[in-house]
Amino acid sequence: MDCQHGSNYGNLFIDQMNQGNKLDDKCAWKPIAYTIVIKTLQERFIITVTKAHIQSRFKNWEKYYDIVHPLLQSYNSGSAITWDNSRGRIEVHDKNVWKERFEVNPKIGPYRRKIVVENWEDICVLFSQDRANREGAQTAFEANAEMNVEESINLEESFENDPLTLKDEAQQ
Repeated sequence: MDCQHGSNYGNLFIDQMNQGNKLDDKCAWKPIAYTIVIKTLQERFIITVTKAHIQSRFKNWEKYYDIVHPLLQSYNSGSAITWDNSRGRIEVHDKNVWKERFEVNPKIGPYRRKIVVENWEDICVLFSQDRANREGAQTAFEANAEMNVEESINLEESFENDPLTLKDEAQQ
């Protein structure tokens, strides 16, 4: 399966996650998620995809995330080391910092020149909530639902606290 198909099923699994079909465990999905993604990929690309193929891809993505994310998280954008989405690789802006980081973790090396990760943003979305370890951590689905409730409450409060009524506005 080429990278294009992999990035497509990354998007498909993000859709499944947003529909609540991802379980709290690392890379654990409700069976319906696999069924929908497999069926969609087979119809779109006329390829044979199995749950085992997807799980294998997830293992690779998890490895990428576990190696690259801590490195990138320790730097802000525009700093010594960033991610280049257009090339799917680590971008080094300060060779001394890179050398220090590489000495600490040589596994990052291939992500600078050899390994291309075309769907890094999808990987971050799919794996980030699996690594949350602070109180109040949420999945994207939970955060979105909470934001919708907060927006609704804020809208209601703004109408309740607004001294002008529709009748007053019509008279102005």
